Amino acid sequence: MFSVIKAGFTQEMDQGELIIKNRFAEGTNNIKVRMYPLGAIFAGGTGVNNAYMNYTAYADPNDHPINYDFITGGEKILTPYNPNFQYDRSAFLRVDQDGVSNSQSCDFTVGYGIYQIDIYYYSDFEWILIKTFTINWLDSDYPYGPGQYGGIDPSNDIKVYVNSPTDVKVHYGGGQTEPYVNFDHDFHDLSLFNNDIKIWYQYHKDVYGNISTFSKIPNKNNFRTTDTVNFSLSTIFLDNWPFKGTNFPNNNISQPHLKPGALSVNLEIQNNHYAEINISTPFIIEDSAKLILKYSEVFENNARLYVQDSGRLFVRPAGELEIDKYGNVIIENGGRAILEQNSNVFFHERGEIIVKNGGSLINCGADFTNNNYACILVEQGGYYGPGQECNTSVTHKVDSGAFIVVNGGTLNIGDNSKIIFDGLTSFLKVNPNSEIKLGENASIEFKNGARLIADGSTFSGIDSSKLWSGILLDNSGIDSISNCTFRHAKIGLRFTNNAQANYNDRIIKNCNFFIPAGGNHQGILAENCYRASIENNIFNMPSSGSNYIIGLFLNNFTIGGGIEASGSGPEVETPYIVNIVNNIFNNGTASFIAANYTTNFIPFNIFRNTFNYASSVNMYLLKAGGSVKNNNFTSMSVPNSVHLFNSNTDFYNNVIASNGVSLQLSGYSYPNMQPLRTSGSLKWNGGKNALSSISGDNVHLNYSGNLFTDYGHNSFLAAAENYHIYGWIDSSVHRYFTRENCWFNTGTPSVYLTRKGDSASIPFTYYNNGYDCNTSIDPTGIETNDMGYGITDTTYISADNTGTSLTGDEVLYAQAQEFLTNKLYYDAVTNFKSLIDNYPSSKHIETSLYDIYACYNGLDTSALVTYRDDLYSNLKIYLEEKINSGLYSAEFNDIAFDDILMCLTITENYESAMNGYEMIAYFNPDPDIRLTASWNYAEIEAIINSAAGGGIRQMEGKTESIVERENIEINRINKIIKEDPLLSKIKKSYEESGKSADLKKSDRSYKNKNNEKNYSGRYSKELMTDNETKLLKFSKARRNLMELKYLNKEELCLRKLEDLILLNEQNDFSRSNDSNINNPLKYVLNQNYPNPFNPSTKIAYSNPVSGNVTIKIFDITGREIKSLINEFRNAGSYEVEFDGSRLASGVYYYKLETNNFSETKKMILIK
Repeated sequence: MFSVIKAGFTQEMDQGELIIKNRFAEGTNNIKVRMYPLGAIFAGGTGVNNAYMNYTAYADPNDHPINYDFITGGEKILTPYNPNFQYDRSAFLRVDQDGVSNSQSCDFTVGYGIYQIDIYYYSDFEWILIKTFTINWLDSDYPYGPGQYGGIDPSNDIKVYVNSPTDVKVHYGGGQTEPYVNFDHDFHDLSLFNNDIKIWYQYHKDVYGNISTFSKIPNKNNFRTTDTVNFSLSTIFLDNWPFKGTNFPNNNISQPHLKPGALSVNLEIQNNHYAEINISTPFIIEDSAKLILKYSEVFENNARLYVQDSGRLFVRPAGELEIDKYGNVIIENGGRAILEQNSNVFFHERGEIIVKNGGSLINCGADFTNNNYACILVEQGGYYGPGQECNTSVTHKVDSGAFIVVNGGTLNIGDNSKIIFDGLTSFLKVNPNSEIKLGENASIEFKNGARLIADGSTFSGIDSSKLWSGILLDNSGIDSISNCTFRHAKIGLRFTNNAQANYNDRIIKNCNFFIPAGGNHQGILAENCYRASIENNIFNMPSSGSNYIIGLFLNNFTIGGGIEASGSGPEVETPYIVNIVNNIFNNGTASFIAANYTTNFIPFNIFRNTFNYASSVNMYLLKAGGSVKNNNFTSMSVPNSVHLFNSNTDFYNNVIASNGVSLQLSGYSYPNMQPLRTSGSLKWNGGKNALSSISGDNVHLNYSGNLFTDYGHNSFLAAAENYHIYGWIDSSVHRYFTRENCWFNTGTPSVYLTRKGDSASIPFTYYNNGYDCNTSIDPTGIETNDMGYGITDTTYISADNTGTSLTGDEVLYAQAQEFLTNKLYYDAVTNFKSLIDNYPSSKHIETSLYDIYACYNGLDTSALVTYRDDLYSNLKIYLEEKINSGLYSAEFNDIAFDDILMCLTITENYESAMNGYEMIAYFNPDPDIRLTASWNYAEIEAIINSAAGGGIRQMEGKTESIVERENIEINRINKIIKEDPLLSKIKKSYEESGKSADLKKSDRSYKNKNNEKNYSGRYSKELMTDNETKLLKFSKARRNLMELKYLNKEELCLRKLEDLILLNEQNDFSRSNDSNINNPLKYVLNQNYPNPFNPSTKIAYSNPVSGNVTIKIFDITGREIKSLINEFRNAGSYEVEFDGSRLASGVYYYKLETNNFSETKKMILIK
């Protein structure tokens, strides 16, 4: 037997009559009125005080003595209009003892309940239904008026006037004849209507277990809802309450119940200190009905409702479960609560749903109204399933201070469903031994300060073959995730932050990430995350195949600095703390990528990690500072073990192994592998590294920069035909010092370094002084630094036995580094500027530019906009003066110019910053710098467009072809350059550097003056000119300038990964016997460019192995339109043009197919 809570209806009566009049013209049509009950509540039998309520309505006749009566239904014929004749509801209701016989009119049995009225009129020998409506009686005094035996109160009458088959009007109150109100009008807001009845006042058990007589508080008008025998109970079972209806045989005078068991009024339960309410059979909250668990202000106690055993609590669409403060719904031992789509759950402060062992809560789309500390608690053995067992996806929003705690239970989120936590005080807490399972494309999201606190739990797919989206922490609060396992997720954890949330703490430690194959997946993707500790985790990745599989990807691109400027605010602590400590990375495309754009130059603490078997690169750092210490890059199969771009990082005691290049330097990178020399001491923040390569060089400088190894006690192991250190070095370096290092396989250094503008290698100085590279440092002191999150860094200090004195620039540099370490930023800036001003040819001058910008970030501690503007304007003006002085190298000018662009960006001079990055992307001779500049341009463009609602900054020539658009844009930027002296100077430097690069590439042999070894002829083609990789990077930089703004967030992330992996490929230093080193690592089919297009577009693709390649064009029906390519291609990267001038506008598809690969992409032709 079901118990059902049915909604209160709009047509209600309180101490009044129902009057129905036939107002057809006299002598015309009769009308027939049929009235019958849909549901009601009565109880108490003859023991109830009110004599007119002495019948138990709707009790099952099989369960009660024969002298109990039941309300049935009836009908009457109303003749046409007679002003003195009317029928009230007593003419229709009947009572009998068995539902069939002995029917009689029963005026006094009408009470709390809902009744249906059907009105017919007679036409053409048949009765035609013209109106159906329902009426709710809520007053036990009806129909006798306000007194127990008083008269009728006409002010509360409901009058129904049947004027014609299409004109039925209703009037409420006063017995008046006007105005009439059409039934279709909304009059349910009348103040006299009331559909709330308090059911639960009956019991209170005192602290001694006794029932208190004063606590037997009656309901409205002394209307009882339980038999007096139950007053001795401390547990009330809702299924025993007389909410039930019974169907009766349908005959001429008796109508069946349409919904047996419907409760016609809202049910409000107030607790009684110790009593419990139990549902052990199905109980339904119908459309617009409400079940309220009410807090007792008298006893200061909560209402508690149990759903147990075979109990079922259903909340139908538009039904409402309201849980007052401290109220509990407890589901356990086989009980189930089902929240249907568009049902409502209203939490007051501290209201709770508790799912215990054996209980299940199913959410098929309920709308939740939350308040502070409202909670869903899933205990051990409990189950909460949003979107499970449903035919639709579900979004459960937890906000306004509410939260969910999974305490050893199971949270299952169905396919395409999600839980969203929103707001500073909302959170998900997952305790040990809990299990979170997610269906395909399901997710958990945290927004606007909401937090995730998880410990010792598993997050996995419901079906391992169907991947869930991941956990999205979008501007979340302070998150702590430890000892957890993540399986079957596209992205296990994704942090996306704007400037306000960049500095919230993220702690992820002791977790296992099992990253699936078959897509571009990551274990952790953190965007704009400036304070994080990622420690003691294991990232297990498959071999990447044709996809990009990344263990940890840190991608920072918002406008950074100290804190978000907002006009006013207090000073704050320097923000950056990013610790990557003691993690293990297995397989994948890349183990760890940290890429910083726009204003971000972030110091990372990368300690004691192990990197195994990545297919492309173990670690890639773009615009990074900080320290890389005690790591083990063990994979001997990876092409490039560590890759730095525009980075200034300390390396100490690392093992860096590779099949190709151990350490690759791109852009302007200045890694430090030597101790810092101070007055009489060596501070070992760098040095003691071991580099080994099977088929490549140990260190490769792709464009310009420097590797500091002097007195570094590093070990270099390379094959005899390769170099220990090779490439382009900063033009300020005229002799390379690399003393007290160890060189294996040759016994002496195999070093080939050239400067821009010089075709010969520079000389170098080395000696070991009998030093054994396996010997540990003999410290004279130890310096410890707190790195945050409980991590301490230890740096050894030893005596300076080099026998050489510090130069003036070395003294200034050492002092500045000490100040920077101790966060004395003003003092550090003073020393760095003094070094730059007085020693323009110092080997430390370029690294000082990176460090001085980091100091300004450290000084950016106020939320005052004017403070930030003044701060970075000071740096910008200083650097412009240095560039214009003509005293400094091209490398210095380029790095200083990049610092200026960051200053412009951070002070919101976006247009000037974009012009600078666009110039770099078009004209810098280095393809890596060009490609990276295009992303800086795109990130700032996205900020402008977002702030203005989109589309504020567009390139000219939007409707022209790609070549025409590029020409128009190049002409525009050249005009700007011509009018700006600083831009003109930088561009001229690019042109000179390009010529120097060509000069260097023309050299094919040299003789090393230090060891007299002739390397002439080692390679038949020492350096490749304008190789395909370089051309592809140039092409992609141009494409990015005009295309990135049209991509969505997911497409941008994938495109950025593609470009980062492309940046990892070498440009100009490949040898002929290593010809495959320039080949792509995987098959790639790029998005056509431009897209949409008119009439032509370009399609770029890469194939890592030689073989037959086809590219075909199809229309939307799958019909082949054209074959662009069908021929043998050597391994490499290519671009093909498609002309759609003869085709109609629409969607087309292009497909790349080889023996081992196939991929299809969409393009749009718009004419």
